[in-house]
Amino acid sequence: VSGRAKLYTVMSAHGLTKVKGTWELEVAEWLNNHNIKWTNNITPYKYWWNDEWHQYFPDFLLIETGDLIEVKGFKTARDSAKWAAVVDTRLIIID
Repeated sequence: VSGRAKLYTVMSAHGLTKVKGTWELEVAEWLNNHNIKWTNNITPYKYWWNDEWHQYFPDFLLIETGDLIEVKGFKTARDSAKWAAVVDTRLIIID
């Protein structure tokens, strides 16, 4: 967790959870309002960056489809490395 965004409490399919920032809160509320079950308790993806392994935690997992959602305001080269690690399911980028 980067620590730069305020945490908000919201209901997910598994109960109350925290999301980072108002953009993630808006997506969580939209998913809830459309009865789409989601969680942010996601097994991390390993990715290679700057000569070492790191872990990437997408923002949302849609339970019924297995799709992942990443909410992003500014794309970096490191983000591209993270997203390339997701090869087993669809990753939806909301920017």
